[in-house]
Amino acid sequence: MDSFGVENPLCQGEKLLILFRSPHMAQSTAPLRVPSPTDQSRNKRSVLRRFWRWVSFSKNLENAQKDYKPLSADQLAPLARAKDSLTAAELFEKPVYPLPNRSDGTVALNLYREALYWSLVAFTDGTPETVLQTIDDGVLFRGSIGPENGRALLQRLLAQTYRDAPSVQPQALAAELKLARTLVKRIVGIVEAPQLDLQRARSRRNLGRGGVVLATALLGLGAYVGGKRLAYGPDLAEGKPWRASSSYGSFSPETHLCDGLSTDVFFHTREEEDPWVEFDLQKTAQVSRIVIGNREEPYASRAVPLAVTLSTDRVKWATVGLIEKNFDVTTVKFPSQQARYVKLTSRHKTWFHLLWVRIYR
Repeated sequence: MDSFGVENPLCQGEKLLILFRSPHMAQSTAPLRVPSPTDQSRNKRSVLRRFWRWVSFSKNLENAQKDYKPLSADQLAPLARAKDSLTAAELFEKPVYPLPNRSDGTVALNLYREALYWSLVAFTDGTPETVLQTIDDGVLFRGSIGPENGRALLQRLLAQTYRDAPSVQPQALAAELKLARTLVKRIVGIVEAPQLDLQRARSRRNLGRGGVVLATALLGLGAYVGGKRLAYGPDLAEGKPWRASSSYGSFSPETHLCDGLSTDVFFHTREEEDPWVEFDLQKTAQVSRIVIGNREEPYASRAVPLAVTLSTDRVKWATVGLIEKNFDVTTVKFPSQQARYVKLTSRHKTWFHLLWVRIYR
């Protein structure tokens, strides 16, 4: 590769470096590497793997597992005592039934002291008194507490016992309770944080994976339903007029009630010989499949034996199916025929009713 410099017309004193290929320069004969099918497949798997890790929060879980250090037995017991004392202190601080001598605040402060002691045992996994030399002010004394108030409060609460509680002035008791409660909760939260982070990461991972599985199932169901609709075509009976041989007096399709009982049948005849329901497709069409939804037991037997007949003029009828056994949902298949009218007839004396009927090409 050759080069030369020329004056830059935009900036005086600067030169532009011009690169050019010499006609005598040797040309590279090494062929370009084309990714093989194996490489492409590996890249696709890598993309899918990264997507799966992203939606399932696997990276968050890995980080939480890396940072998680199980609490020792020497920490679990004092942590449990600290949480119990904290719960009891909060109950006494805001009691439902105040104590007779109105000493709820003093009792609550003593319980906060106890909770503080055991939370520090769990926090330091050792002696609470050493926490003042090792603690990071930014960890415990952030926010409204502040390092100076926090250290003074910590020293005071650790030094005092229940014998010193009456010496706390009533006007200072509320502020002391608030600071003690905040400090204890903060220490307990720090001790439990790694375990809680791990639990949250696992929950997010399970929720993410569950969402992917659910979305995949819904997509599969949609593809299945859509595939069947594409395979069968549109329902020719949808929105088309129909009529029945009679109508049972107390049946109301609008309210889904019959004799006061709830039902989803779309018609209901009186008891009669060979009751029927007939669909008018409004024009001649090729028909090869009819799917029928029957009423549940103990009424399903009223529909059988069920004859399926087709006609183009309501004069000549051709029987294309006969159902003789009870059914919930059944499909009648037959060689494609032209029809405008489709009639379903229950071949005995009975009441007749169905949940739905779908007609396909």
